[in-house]
Amino acid sequence: MPLNILAVLPDTLRTGNQELLVFYYLQNNIAKIVKITSNDSVPYGIAIDIGTTTVALLLVDLNTKKVIASRNTYNSQIECGLDVISRINFAKKHLNELKERILKTIDKHIYPEYYIR
Repeated sequence: MPLNILAVLPDTLRTGNQELLVFYYLQNNIAKIVKITSNDSVPYGIAIDIGTTTVALLLVDLNTKKVIASRNTYNSQIECGLDVISRINFAKKHLNELKERILKTIDKHIYPEYYIR
């Protein structure tokens, strides 16, 4: 467990009536904890569908499984190839560029205030 999460654990336990909500992901069958909150908070998640031409983002209430908001945009990787085979060939030499393009596309819609010009 990361030290910054461990540091707030006692306060979170007290304010959450000793019930916690733990957010984690699995990496090589090891749970990596990213956040712990009191059980009374509403957890949201973002589902991302990366397609060849478009990227779809859905904001989901994880308690009710209902979509709260959605957004679609063009996949900026289009400039690196119009189809999957072209992108595979491009990735052989420029994998980092493809990764940066898709992360920037996603970030623009999750954190739009950072990209206002």
